Amino acid sequence: MRMSGDISFDDLYEMITDEKTYIILEMLKDGERSSEDMIKEAEIFYKTFNYIVSRMYKAGMVDSRTTLRTRFYLINKAGLQELAIKLNGISENLNSAADKLSTYC
Repeated sequence: MRMSGDISFDDLYEMITDEKTYIILEMLKDGERSSEDMIKEAEIFYKTFNYIVSRMYKAGMVDSRTTLRTRFYLINKAGLQELAIKLNGISENLNSAADKLSTYC
């Protein structure tokens, strides 16, 4: 399994605040799905879907495989766990920084 890769903070923030990310994760929670099925079910454009899952892949949230004509995605549980740990660390650091900054107000 791949672990989370390098993703910019801006991309990460945009991804974790985009409801479509969670719609895709919800569709994948029961196992592997084809991109075509998810695009139809989510009623989103092909380009939008590809943009979202490419960021999710880069962040290590999903894995993919391709057959002759179809791409399938599945959740990368280890990658999601690693990302959650990183986000918790970022959250703690941001809270600490906010506390320090507030002492100057």
